[in-house]
Amino acid sequence: IFYVILMCVYGILGYIFLDSGFNTKTKVKVNYEDNSSVYYDVKYLDDNYMDTDNGKYVANMVNYIETEQLEIDLAESLKDTTIDLRIMYIHWGTEYQLKHNAYQQGVGQWLADLGIDVIIGGHPHVVQDAGVLIAADGRHVPVFYSLGNLISNQRWEDSNGGIIATVDIDRETKQVVKVDYHPIYVHKGRLMDERRNYYCIPTFDYLEGKLPFTLPNDSLENDLKTFHWNTYKRIGIPQHY
Repeated sequence: IFYVILMCVYGILGYIFLDSGFNTKTKVKVNYEDNSSVYYDVKYLDDNYMDTDNGKYVANMVNYIETEQLEIDLAESLKDTTIDLRIMYIHWGTEYQLKHNAYQQGVGQWLADLGIDVIIGGHPHVVQDAGVLIAADGRHVPVFYSLGNLISNQRWEDSNGGIIATVDIDRETKQVVKVDYHPIYVHKGRLMDERRNYYCIPTFDYLEGKLPFTLPNDSLENDLKTFHWNTYKRIGIPQHY
């Protein structure tokens, strides 16, 4: 089993592969638990899809989520039998809403039925709930509706952090066998006498005393704990298949 780690910064997948061009392949190194490594071809579309532009962008600068056009754009990938797994990272949802909406549910189900295997969402600036969609062909498709913020100046409750999602894939069957997540609290300030900065703190490790520092005051400690438990209650336990 290997891990596909998905960060909660909008567009990070596109950023990693941006210089390879449109509708191309690149190689990604995968490290297995037995310390072996394999390079995989990853095919992707250098396109961005959004359900809203917040009125800030010229229409021809982004692609809106239009299922008819999306199906055209994905047609070649969906026909390619050499592709083992398809992950969709999509910009959608209502800002600061803690649960996904009917539109996200509908588009997510459509993507699952189309052939997407994992769906990762961003845009709302908060961690939303997650779940599993049953595709038309019976596949179980995990969906994280919004990963929240990773590095952000939004200091208020529920926006002061995000999650890192992990997806376990069996190397033989190429099937998703487990999804998990790691809450990350964002601290703005100083730690361990280092310069003022943004620090991404994995909350499970922090609360278990595995990190070599503590936050400067009780107020920040409470903020971290509130973010951690709110996120845990919203998403729940990891999903096994």
